[in-house]
Amino acid sequence: MQRTIKQHYIPRFYMKNFYIKNTKKFDVLDKLNRYAPISQSKNENFKNLFQVENLYENCNENTNHIETEILAKDYEDIMKKDLENIINKIQNRSSLNINDKVILRTLALQMSIRGPYGVKAIEEKYNNVNDRERFFKYSFANDEHSQEKRKVADIIQGYFDVIVFTTQNSSFILSDCFSLKMLTNTIKNTRSKEIDVLNYVNIYPLTKDILICIINNKNEVIKVDKLFVELLPQEVSCINKLMMCHSDRYCIGDLSRYKSHIHNDLNDTKVYEDKFLDILEKYKIINRRCKSGKTNKIKKKSL
Repeated sequence: MQRTIKQHYIPRFYMKNFYIKNTKKFDVLDKLNRYAPISQSKNENFKNLFQVENLYENCNENTNHIETEILAKDYEDIMKKDLENIINKIQNRSSLNINDKVILRTLALQMSIRGPYGVKAIEEKYNNVNDRERFFKYSFANDEHSQEKRKVADIIQGYFDVIVFTTQNSSFILSDCFSLKMLTNTIKNTRSKEIDVLNYVNIYPLTKDILICIINNKNEVIKVDKLFVELLPQEVSCINKLMMCHSDRYCIGDLSRYKSHIHNDLNDTKVYEDKFLDILEKYKIINRRCKSGKTNKIKKKSL
């Protein structure tokens, strides 16, 4: 069986969506490089980004089954084809069907599972290697049994809808945290009585021009008024800076505008969190008028 040593928790085909315009390379933010944190990388250096040596083998007692038989064989080729179809629809401003939206929602969860934090959580939750392998197969494999289990999981997770943020004059970046999840209480008028409803919003970049925003609600059907929202350059910049703050080490994309003040940007997490919430409220995605006094929180990827 072929052994893959550098195991990528963000696929290399996905990274290509963040090339600088009209090039086949991108800037790389390395937060461990204090003196020159942002540099430019050619595509042959993909193998050194968003990877951990033997990440899945350590989880699976030194077998390569998860990497070669589940993630690479059953999952990534299908994911690539599905996302290409969705990206094409978005670029043509076509509507997304429910299957497209389920794919986008499932991707956020799957990417959190296959990253270092997700793998560590699986190791802590399941002592038995067979149980860990079964969990990955249930989460990623495309056999009929796994697909049926995922349908049940979608029902349990509750209602959701998708908003697509786009940009024409700026570029979204890709971070090793992949997505940001925000818990919030919205207020709904129900029979003239205001009630608190637990909601969360999950965002992640699909390409340098597309950011996916998933609105989740366990109790009420969600239906957004419009599918596409074009963000202003300063709003894109805010989201990028928040992604940089929450990353563990790497971000990629067009980072040229951040080079001169990167050290200050990485120290302003709370400022960008507040601005991010303002953006969501501006486009009527959330309502922060919370009577219970609970605060909104942004979470790193988690199971």
